[in-house]
Amino acid sequence: MVAGWISDGIGKSIRALARHPGARRLLERLAQEIDEAVEDRTGTGSTRSLYQMRLSRPPTKVVEPLATMPYRPGVDDAALLGVLQAAFAWHPEEQWDQSRLQAESAAAGFQPSDVLLARSEGQVVGCCWTKVHTGGEAPRGEIVIAGVRPEHAGKGFGTRMVAAGLDHLWDQGMDWVYLYVESSNLRAVRAYLRLGFSVYRTEHRFGEPPLVIP
Repeated sequence: MVAGWISDGIGKSIRALARHPGARRLLERLAQEIDEAVEDRTGTGSTRSLYQMRLSRPPTKVVEPLATMPYRPGVDDAALLGVLQAAFAWHPEEQWDQSRLQAESAAAGFQPSDVLLARSEGQVVGCCWTKVHTGGEAPRGEIVIAGVRPEHAGKGFGTRMVAAGLDHLWDQGMDWVYLYVESSNLRAVRAYLRLGFSVYRTEHRFGEPPLVIP
């Protein structure tokens, strides 16, 4: 009973602190140090981890964005799902089908224009799903998911696809953009670094091995 009351009190204090930007950064750093301490204590040397990467505006444009078109619900569903299914067949949490697409499209704040599609020779070969966040602090954008068909990987399409998503978010007045990426996905991490992103924090998934990237 007492332990529960203390736990509830700590939780409320943390939530109150999290509403203040300066304290929020301190809490994020504390969470990272706790993760690192747990990893040291358990001796986990091969733990799955995610990078949260951030980019502030105005960045220097380093690549030419792909020409894109906005997603048209009911018209581009098969093409969009085809890209996501092919690009993320290896990722256990990014398995897309029509029901998931409908659920994501029904989420609060969703705008079809925030999902960008790129075509090559009449086929949709890439997508960049963006999201705008305006509540609570400075306007910020998110690259929710971005990918290209495997046959176009390694040709710069992915980097240029994300560059298109960034332009879309900058045009809407975002102050900064963030995304999450598997730390083991070195190709993607290098692409984001090239675009100017930096690792803001690392989130560990203890008990899960790193994902194997094809």
